Amino acid sequence: HIVIANPHFLYQYNKQHVRFDQMTAGGFPLLDKPLAFNIWRAPTDNDRNIRLQWSEFGYDRIIPRGYETTVTMQDGACVLTTRFSIGAIFLPNILTGTAEYKINTNGTIDVNIKGNRRECAPALPRFGLRMFMPERLDDVTYFGYGPYESYNDKHRASVKHLYSAKVDELHEGFDVLRSRVA
Repeated sequence: HIVIANPHFLYQYNKQHVRFDQMTAGGFPLLDKPLAFNIWRAPTDNDRNIRLQWSEFGYDRIIPRGYETTVTMQDGACVLTTRFSIGAIFLPNILTGTAEYKINTNGTIDVNIKGNRRECAPALPRFGLRMFMPERLDDVTYFGYGPYESYNDKHRASVKHLYSAKVDELHEGFDVLRSRVA
């Protein structure tokens, strides 16, 4: 583990699993569970042809593995850079890459993850990081594609921008979709 701390925050980084196991700011926990890479999502009807390949390659049971982590200082920020792979047990890696987390003195983190999928591996269902946060955290600000979901088939309807919303506004549940169709 690598611990990055100042009087305002404490972050515990797990080099082996390429994740933050613990994040605390102002004495309050920011995570209920460790951060996690995620490439899996529930298959849809449109995925019927590729779903078996996803299972063959172990997309639904991935394990990230960190190989080497360096710690550097950049403009007063602590930068963690980890070479990693993602794959399922007893199967070849699905992808390899580099994860860079720049922890600024105010506690904000800039994330830059670059990955290369194995040539014979099917397209990823998704790629991202999951954060399991306490319910009391209700406001979200993010830079990325939005303001709605932006999978490949809907990506052209999205714009890369800085967005803010309440957590409840970001969920696309079945009832919400049904009411939009009706």
